[in-house]
Amino acid sequence: MFEVIKSEYGKELGVFEFDYLGEHSSLDAVLINAKIKLYEKGLHISTGSSSESLFVEWGCIKGITCTKSRQALINLKTDEGVMKLKKEKKETDISQYKRMLKTHVPGFEIEYVKASPDNLRSIEMKRAEKLYEEQERRVDEFVRNCGGEDNLEIEEAWQKYLENHLQFPFEAEIIDDPGPLKVGDIIKVTAIEGVFGLYGIVVKARRGRKQYSFPICLLEPVEKESNNYQLVDDYNFWFCNR
Repeated sequence: MFEVIKSEYGKELGVFEFDYLGEHSSLDAVLINAKIKLYEKGLHISTGSSSESLFVEWGCIKGITCTKSRQALINLKTDEGVMKLKKEKKETDISQYKRMLKTHVPGFEIEYVKASPDNLRSIEMKRAEKLYEEQERRVDEFVRNCGGEDNLEIEEAWQKYLENHLQFPFEAEIIDDPGPLKVGDIIKVTAIEGVFGLYGIVVKARRGRKQYSFPICLLEPVEKESNNYQLVDDYNFWFCNR
């Protein structure tokens, strides 16, 4: 059942998830997976991984442009700069979001424009840089807190952490030097086998009826939006840069 939430911005009307790509003078930053909350009085942008946020009253929005594409780019123009939003998650209902904007932004229709290849490349670079910074911060924090004195102890801490947090089984794609299998093959990871010298953490996996042991650094979880993907990717980031 839909719950109406009241705040200093009035009633909460809806919540959507986009990447916020900055350019407004009060929030010139990149917020990955930002929460875009629509209220009676305006629009609020925030994210759980940052204390930064932005609220803009409906009357301050002077124009809206949108691209017609699967990963729609929506630019909300104000006197203090443009709020650039990009759809990344398939769960984001872009049609409902645009309907609500049309309802609440006084006197404006959404103008549809073609996406510039240069603009798209710039947006992808901003997103990639932000994701890299966040991953570097997470991995550095893990290494500081795990108590390991050398790479072997840190590796063993990673093993325990992944054993406690990965959801087994999960499908993974072979991304490098697979031995008996090919790059691009999909295998099902069933458990962690242990830490083995130069190979790092090795997992148990199967493909069809055959069982394999695979270094996890050669694998990438298929479900990119899953918690497993971030856990494996963070370990592989550390393993490749240790």
